[in-house]
Amino acid sequence: MARESDLLFFSFPEESGRTRLYLCFPTAQRSRFAGRNGAQKFLETSALACLDGVARLENARPAGPCATFPGEDSRAQLPLAEGAVLIGDAAGYENPLQGQGLSMALQDAHDVSRALLSGSSPSAALEQYAAARAVRQRLGNLGVALEVWANEGFVVQDPEERASRYEHIRSDDVLTALELSYATGFDTLPQELTQTELAARVHARH
Repeated sequence: MARESDLLFFSFPEESGRTRLYLCFPTAQRSRFAGRNGAQKFLETSALACLDGVARLENARPAGPCATFPGEDSRAQLPLAEGAVLIGDAAGYENPLQGQGLSMALQDAHDVSRALLSGSSPSAALEQYAAARAVRQRLGNLGVALEVWANEGFVVQDPEERASRYEHIRSDDVLTALELSYATGFDTLPQELTQTELAARVHARH
């Protein structure tokens, strides 16, 4: 992971010399890598100065076209209906910035399976599933909000300002746990954490 200019860089090495590469950038630039030469431009843009001597991907061979998609949330108001239960992306997905989609889908499958096997009347257990899922989505959304704040929405940002924001995050136990929740799980967080409390903790820096 790296951060430079208006880009957030993610590289995930795979076998046989391959890697998955993602660049996050402002939504106003959604056509930044469009067109026939988009994949090559994408690779050239990945040559960040902060990665010099660490990673060189601008000369890599693209495995396919370059796709751009918005980072956004979409969720069903209630993942339950008569004779139907929604799980995974069908029930709602989070901004992919923290990469929680697969984890949440597997958790959904686990929770719904347990509810259906819980006894003769699983309706109460399914309602618990819906409530627990709403909490996970709220906490996931807060994690994304914190990441966006730390990086000032992925516009060009003074590195010293960004370092100051991360220093503030790590001075607060709840903000630190929220920053790490994409790796440690939402169970590590105060389950009642709200946008209002997050804002108060963030603005305590000032």
